[in-house]
Amino acid sequence: MNRASSANPLFRLGNVDRVPEGITCVVTAHGDARSDRSCQRILFRDADRTIAYELPEADFTGILRENEYRFKKILAICMAVGPHEEIDIPVVFPVASERRACPENAIQVFTDGSLSATGTGGWAGIIVYSQDEIVEKAGSECGSSSNRAELLAVVRTLDCVEPSGPVVVHTDSRYVIRGAEVWLANWERNGYFTALNRPVKNRDLWESVAAIMKRRDVYFRWVSSSGDSGFHRRCDLLAREMSLSRA
Repeated sequence: MNRASSANPLFRLGNVDRVPEGITCVVTAHGDARSDRSCQRILFRDADRTIAYELPEADFTGILRENEYRFKKILAICMAVGPHEEIDIPVVFPVASERRACPENAIQVFTDGSLSATGTGGWAGIIVYSQDEIVEKAGSECGSSSNRAELLAVVRTLDCVEPSGPVVVHTDSRYVIRGAEVWLANWERNGYFTALNRPVKNRDLWESVAAIMKRRDVYFRWVSSSGDSGFHRRCDLLAREMSLSRA
């Protein structure tokens, strides 16, 4: 992808044992050239949901501390499932990418998705090459979801942008923006499994987004669904119409 890759290594959480205070486990780091000590034993206390890091700490323990809120969620799940000795969870903490300035010559793309009561997902996209050249795209998919419709709009529209070069995607979907800018690089490295070792939803579309972002610079910008953008309002109308086309 045309952005800085995550600096965080892939962790694995295993050797989980129940103790009177809570659970203990061992976190190992894979592919972390910075680490002279590649494992960290921790105690997750049941009473107050705190983490104690065994000394000496691993070189990567600072990353665990920085992401302790997410780390505690994973440990809480470990406490709720069993048998504990069989738990082996890959973990990659998301790294927020820096906000990049959009090039002045970037093609502007507006997308939106909609879901009908029957489960049909409608999507729409508008490609603004210039004031005199505006292209609309739209379609639908049965058995969809709201997030999938939003993501489908991005993939199908970007597939239709003909010239090479940077593109700015305007969407009201936080799912799309967070996925593309924060989660996607980690999902790729983790084989499209989440930090909780669950398959990533809409993997086929996220793989398409990853492929597109390797071919060209794509910038994502959030637009309010109730904002003043005429292009976005048009996308919303088209997407709604498409979601009802098979009702």
